[in-house]
Amino acid sequence: MLQIYGTSFYGSPLWDFYGIEINALHTTWNIGIRSLLGLPYKTHTRFLDNLSNIPHIKYSLKSRFIKFLSSLDKSDNPLIQQILQRCVTDNRSITGKNISQILIEYDIERNSKLDFNSIYQFVVAKKFECTLEPIDMDACNIIKELIDCLQGISKCGMNAAEMKFMINCLATE
Repeated sequence: MLQIYGTSFYGSPLWDFYGIEINALHTTWNIGIRSLLGLPYKTHTRFLDNLSNIPHIKYSLKSRFIKFLSSLDKSDNPLIQQILQRCVTDNRSITGKNISQILIEYDIERNSKLDFNSIYQFVVAKKFECTLEPIDMDACNIIKELIDCLQGISKCGMNAAEMKFMINCLATE
């Protein structure tokens, strides 16, 4: 439900994805995921994507941005395409800054004509890429099992206080 109802950010393709303000949204997203799963406040953010099975909002916003640019690029109106080319090549615009930063972040070479579909594929691949170390993956799997037990989805031989203590230790250490 969070992914459906909590991510409709109208106008987001026009936001600055690398400015200070976006960090507040990322923090709010992290807090929301922790709250949704009943995790301690100090849970490491690197665990959240894996525990929630929802990609972080930063990837969703970037992929929407690239899809938006791709739709403009496919426009039959040459004026739209000309404005798009000016925006993506001018780093003084938010769009230009965003595309430049995305190209740097995903190590994509800038060509004279940007291929938004291939950029989109890089962003989507990163969205679903797991970057956790094996020991962190093990911790996430145990935390998921404990959450399932706390929610009554599965059974384990511990009481709620013991499960919460283990989740706290695994998620914050």
